[in-house]
Amino acid sequence: MELFEVVFEAADVVIELVLRLIEAVFRLTLWLLDLLGWLLSRFRRWLDLLPDRDPSQLSMLGKIGRGLLAGSVSLSLLVPLVWLVFR
Repeated sequence: MELFEVVFEAADVVIELVLRLIEAVFRLTLWLLDLLGWLLSRFRRWLDLLPDRDPSQLSMLGKIGRGLLAGSVSLSLLVPLVWLVFR
């Protein structure tokens, strides 16, 4: 009878530790999402301060920079998606 009590008590401790670990991961995830949201809002405010220019008014370096930015954002979104689909 005592053996079962010890086993069940140990199982309760393990379950409690697993639940605390899940809670810690959940809190960390929420904190990281809050940080990402804050960074995106700062970036949005910075973009709102920039003048709105027609692409024909940009210099060659500006056009190259915009193209590289668009390409890097596209690749950063598409490469993980392709990896998830075709792995």
